[in-house]
Amino acid sequence: MYFSFIGCVAIFSIDAFLALIVFQIIGHFQILKHNMENLPRPKTETAVFIPGMIKNNVYLRWYDDDENKYINRAIIQMMNHHKYIMRCVDEISSFFGPILGLNYMFHLVNLCVLFLECIRCEHDDLLRNLCVLGVSLGNLLVQSITFEIVSAYSEKLIDAVYGMPWESMNISNRKCLMLFLSRVQDPIRVTTIGVVPVGVQTMGSILRTSFSYCTFLLTIE
Repeated sequence: MYFSFIGCVAIFSIDAFLALIVFQIIGHFQILKHNMENLPRPKTETAVFIPGMIKNNVYLRWYDDDENKYINRAIIQMMNHHKYIMRCVDEISSFFGPILGLNYMFHLVNLCVLFLECIRCEHDDLLRNLCVLGVSLGNLLVQSITFEIVSAYSEKLIDAVYGMPWESMNISNRKCLMLFLSRVQDPIRVTTIGVVPVGVQTMGSILRTSFSYCTFLLTIE
């Protein structure tokens, strides 16, 4: 019981620490998205002549020189914040990547063995094996969904950047915003040593592979 307790605490403490880091990254995504959605709008209207319109003058809102300088600084701060988030995710992937890879390999072998035992065992041991299988699946599900949330929140930044009032900015700020939009197109994902992304798709691949190995072992017997 002592070694079982120590092993469970060691495993769940690493998972809890990873979940804490992931929720910290999600908080940064929320702050960045909030800053994009609450960017100040232009205060003054400017009359613009558009040929072919019934009215000679159309009033549009444009940023003045001082506002464009403020918007430029705000866009640069958002880009630096996005770089900081990407750097944090890369550090997590490089440091915890081997642990996540070993964890997924463990789930791959463990689920294959548990599926096989649940099929072959007697009724007395079926409940115990099902409980162990449920705990393993729950751990894999929670871990995969937690890292999938990071990718889901990063994809929300695409609409947030495009929703900024780019039509009221000058040419320089539009170029900066276009560069920022090109950077947020690729979703940010936690990977195992920069190779395999950690998420729901990886969990599905592990489950399919475990079922395939289990079926293969049953056909051999």
